[in-house]
Amino acid sequence: GFQPQLPAKNTFISDSFKLEKTTKLQAANNQQQPEKIYANKGIESWQGVSDRFNQPKAATYISLQNPQITQKLNQRLLAQLAAKWLNNQLNAPAYPARLAGLDYSIYAHSRGLTLHLNGFNQQQPRLAKLMLEELLAGKVEEASFERLKNQLVQQLANQQVSQPVQQLVNQLHTQ
Repeated sequence: GFQPQLPAKNTFISDSFKLEKTTKLQAANNQQQPEKIYANKGIESWQGVSDRFNQPKAATYISLQNPQITQKLNQRLLAQLAAKWLNNQLNAPAYPARLAGLDYSIYAHSRGLTLHLNGFNQQQPRLAKLMLEELLAGKVEEASFERLKNQLVQQLANQQVSQPVQQLVNQLHTQ
């Protein structure tokens, strides 16, 4: 017969709700903007802390930079494909994180890729690790690549026929 089962434990659920304090620099400037907390070999990590809503949440930006993207169109297109692919790859493994109050986005920009994490701060390092491991594993199936490439081609074709104002907004978004 039917045996109901509980899902596996969600390891992304926070068990500490300690509030992070704003840094001295942020407090001195009354600053709510993210600040760079790490930079090395083309990788930057930004973190924003706000006690405005009295919640243990943070926004973290990890910028993976490649100087060739600013110089070569094909590298910029590959960055867009990589962002689409990574978003696709994370659908299942990162689903528990979303259920636990963590959100993320991956997007290409004029210097590379950004991984943006938002939500309860305690488990953000675990989610960032999952995202980076998935990116480094780089298991791209041909069918998936073709599907994502076709989506990008369609997106670019649609941009060509969009209104000039919308083209400007799209261009500003990728800077």
